[in-house]
Amino acid sequence: MPEELLFLHLTELVPLLIESLALSNEYLILWTLISLKLLLDTKHDIFFDNIQCVIPRLVQLSAHRIMGVRIAALECLAHYANYPTVLINPYKQVVLDKLGIVIDDRKRLVRKAAVEARIRWFIAGASGPKE
Repeated sequence: MPEELLFLHLTELVPLLIESLALSNEYLILWTLISLKLLLDTKHDIFFDNIQCVIPRLVQLSAHRIMGVRIAALECLAHYANYPTVLINPYKQVVLDKLGIVIDDRKRLVRKAAVEARIRWFIAGASGPKE
C-alpha cells in the first residue's frame, strides 16, 4: 500500500487498524503492526487519541506466539516511546515491566527488539517533559 494513500486517509484507517489488532488472523496482525510502525512516526493526533487502546494491545502482542508479531509489536512500542511524556507516562511502568519479561524470550531477535524498546521507554521523559 503506498504511503501517500495511508497518510491521506489516516483518520479513517487508524481505527480499522486498531480493531484488526484484536483479530485472530496472525498475518493480518503482523501486517497491521508493520503499517502502524510506519504511521507512528507521523505523531498524528489520531495516535494520541487512541493511545489507551494501542499501547495495552501492543504490550499484549509482545508475547504473541509468532516471532514476527512479537518483534513488530516491540518496534511499535519503541516508536511510542518518542511521543510526549505526558501521554505515555501512565503506561511507562506497565510497559517496562512487560519488556523486562520479554527480554528473556527464547529468540535472539525478539530479545534485541525488547532491549531497544526498553531503553527507549527508560529514557522517555528523562531529559524533561516533551509536550
